[in-house]
Amino acid sequence: MLHGSSIRVQSMEVGQVPAEGRREHARIGSRRPRMTEAQTRETALRTAVVAIREHGLPLGLEHLSMEDVIREAEVSRTTFYRLWPQKDQFTGDLIVELAKEAIPTDNTEGAATTTLIKDLVLPRLEEMRDPGTRWQLVTDLLAAASAPDFEHTSALIGQWRTYFALIVMTMNLPDGEVRETARREIGNSEDVYRNRLVGNFSLLMRLFGIRLRAQAGTTLDDVADLLIAMNRGLVLRNRAATPSPSSGLVALGAIAIFTRYFENDPTITWDDERIAQIEGTLNTTSDLF
Repeated sequence: MLHGSSIRVQSMEVGQVPAEGRREHARIGSRRPRMTEAQTRETALRTAVVAIREHGLPLGLEHLSMEDVIREAEVSRTTFYRLWPQKDQFTGDLIVELAKEAIPTDNTEGAATTTLIKDLVLPRLEEMRDPGTRWQLVTDLLAAASAPDFEHTSALIGQWRTYFALIVMTMNLPDGEVRETARREIGNSEDVYRNRLVGNFSLLMRLFGIRLRAQAGTTLDDVADLLIAMNRGLVLRNRAATPSPSSGLVALGAIAIFTRYFENDPTITWDDERIAQIEGTLNTTSDLF
């Protein structure tokens, strides 16, 4: 079976073959066009990546079977071993491919959080003129959204486990191009994840009229890194403790980080125009994020 490959299986026309002979005719006549080395490389690596994402990654690739990859990807054995004469060459390239998509980002999407914001804010729009009420609305939102968001993150444990294992494997690679490329790709994945969270924070800041405390000397990137570190640590703890209190702790942690680094922005005027603008945005958007 091919996963994510542009290679097509070319079959003979069997419409005029008697029914009893079709299977044998197709078996003899069906041939895959010869793959280029580039196509073989792409197909073999993508097949291995899909399998690992589906079944998880142990702390090493010692048990990875080259023959299984060749068979599943349906590539030429000769071309495969010409590209990767040694198993460690293939696993090195595989680590780089995994690093390109290292971090699951599903939990940075916000349709569910948008619904929470609507339910929380729309009935109390007029109250948002008061800074104390606005502040309480934000903390209520954090408390309401943190637990389900964390549960969704925890549900991606297989992907996170692959990510954590990938970090360990990359650290243990010998110095060289493969290690540096893998580290760079992991860094790129981290940047994508962080940037999505920063974008989410920026939207909430505009919506609720809050800003970073200047005296805190921090940035949104710093806040995102703190929340990422907390969530990942609690994801691991969530799997080690039964029953786990992590869902409650993540809400406490998010509120603590928020109150430490943010404040109401006194430069924003909460007049009828701003209230109407927020109402229009919430009523016409299914996913703010």
